[in-house]
Amino acid sequence: MVMSIGSLRSILRKHRLWAFIEQDVRMLTVENEIGRALSADEQYRVLTACKRSRSRSLYPAVLTSIHTGLRNGELRNLRWRQIDLIEGFLTVGKSKTRAGSGRGIPLSATVLACLKEWRQQFPSALPDHFVFASEAYCANSSAPGAVHGIDPTRPILSWKTGWTAARKAAGVSCRWHDLRHCFVSTLAEGQASDATIKAMSGHVSNKMLERYSHTRNEAKRAAIAVFDAPARVEIPKVHTKDDEAEVGRLQ
Repeated sequence: MVMSIGSLRSILRKHRLWAFIEQDVRMLTVENEIGRALSADEQYRVLTACKRSRSRSLYPAVLTSIHTGLRNGELRNLRWRQIDLIEGFLTVGKSKTRAGSGRGIPLSATVLACLKEWRQQFPSALPDHFVFASEAYCANSSAPGAVHGIDPTRPILSWKTGWTAARKAAGVSCRWHDLRHCFVSTLAEGQASDATIKAMSGHVSNKMLERYSHTRNEAKRAAIAVFDAPARVEIPKVHTKDDEAEVGRLQ
């Protein structure tokens, strides 16, 4: 809605009509919430609920999002030709940002195994087919995988129903975009540089980087603490000429 009003305002300004109504228009407040990363326990509960979901593609989709930082739209439009299951590498297609389009992301062993297993369910899949294809679920079954009407030439429309149910079952309040925060947070914990995080995530706001900068600092402090371990290395004392004179006087 805010974007629509903003576009309308730009059009009216271009035609010099905005000034006639400007005094009577109050722009809506824009929320600047950037989201959060889920804790390890929350991720476990959400993934467990997704695995039990009637939507069979929900679990591989959520796991892939957490391990690659793909946005929902990037994930839905992912095709098999963009995934190298041998080298373990994913290439993002069209993205909402210029930096995001065409970026390459190495796949973790966990998500690579998951995608290989998911690929086995589509023995006739072609390189241009969608990884998460459009499909319908059988009305009389709540079991995962009870699907029909699979169309690999069209992407799945949405995981909204399954995602909402999984979050409720897991008792976790979050958005799909928060899975991207999980990715950035994990990279930060691993001491990845800002440049590396941006390269794999596409566009990352400075606010998001600032949020997880403390994570890197804490990890650095924890790593350096090993030098303070008792009796690790005896530190020799530095003797000055004054020290030597003092020792001679005492003798």
